[in-house]
Amino acid sequence: MGDLAASYCIEQAINDLLFNHGFYGALALRLPRVEDPGCATAYTDGTCIGYNPGFIGLLTYAEVLGVLVHEILHVALGHPWRRGTRCPQCWNVAADYEVNCIIRAAGFTLPDGALYDAQYANQPVEWIYAHLPPCPHGGDQEKPGNQGKPGNQGKPGTEQPDVRDWHGGDLRDAPATAPDTMSEAEWRAATMQAAAMAQAHGRLPAGLKRLIKKIREIKDDPWEVLQRFVQTSARSDYSWARPNLRMVGARMYLPSLKSAAMGEIVIGVDTSGSIDDEMLSLFTGHVQIVMDRYRPQAVHVVCCDAEVGNVYVFEPDDLIKIEPHGGGGTDFRPVFDWVESQGIAPTCLIYLTDLYGQAPEHPPDYPVLWACTHRRQGPWGETVEVRH
Repeated sequence: MGDLAASYCIEQAINDLLFNHGFYGALALRLPRVEDPGCATAYTDGTCIGYNPGFIGLLTYAEVLGVLVHEILHVALGHPWRRGTRCPQCWNVAADYEVNCIIRAAGFTLPDGALYDAQYANQPVEWIYAHLPPCPHGGDQEKPGNQGKPGNQGKPGTEQPDVRDWHGGDLRDAPATAPDTMSEAEWRAATMQAAAMAQAHGRLPAGLKRLIKKIREIKDDPWEVLQRFVQTSARSDYSWARPNLRMVGARMYLPSLKSAAMGEIVIGVDTSGSIDDEMLSLFTGHVQIVMDRYRPQAVHVVCCDAEVGNVYVFEPDDLIKIEPHGGGGTDFRPVFDWVESQGIAPTCLIYLTDLYGQAPEHPPDYPVLWACTHRRQGPWGETVEVRH
């Protein structure tokens, strides 16, 4: 298989993930694929997926899918950011055990020689690392080690990789400074978004519920979560109406980014009486920060109790000021109906509420963040608890 054929195979696999395994497909779109004959097999450092075309040429199509999911999971699980001072080779092995257990449970195929041990199923990488045999590489003293095969690393560009010795590719640390790439926190947000959409449609991959629970338990500043949510949503603002022209010639239909600029944002505000003036003022201030920093095309603020009340539209240089009126019962559905009736395709929707109300049965096709004033969980989408 030549380099072009390998590239086509990779992109076809991405297409497959988008249509049949939405969680992995959504995350794959955030990771550029880079041909790198200097690596032995494949790798990720949290900014891309690198691969040796010669290695891809030795795999079946099912194995290519498995390798892509393997690299995507490394990033979703935060492996490029979490090594610390641990031995890099042993960290790679421990991380491979974690992702390969998930991959096996999800029914994907891995190349021969992939590291797998059922005793490591449902365990985080740090636990696996601590329970590996003594480190043979002269690494740190944090109970490191592994006796598993390191694979055929070879000299860059001089040896053909042997798929039979594949142990999981090369896991690299995320670069300390890399412009236009996502941070660990942004990847957590992206993973939560992908998981929320998959879970809402009953398609959350096996083995990932523990990951989602762990991410939810991370106590980030809620207002930072809001900003990250908007930024991450913008980075995944793909349009199927404008296909990726680079792939159309290969008869593949992949989405492209709608625009380099951020699209429209919708803000839902619960006016049933559960949101006091202090919280509304605090929330509005942080929405203003989002507007000033990311400059969306427009922000639509839709006030709603049991029906839509005031609607405000703000452009990038406007000062946000909201004077909601209401006080009746609570129903979230009118806001989503309003978005559809207006023909708006928002980058994301943020709803400020106490979450005591009725939501649509199914989530929309755009990311939703419930900014909740109580300790409750949204019916789908993401939820962040906001306090005074």
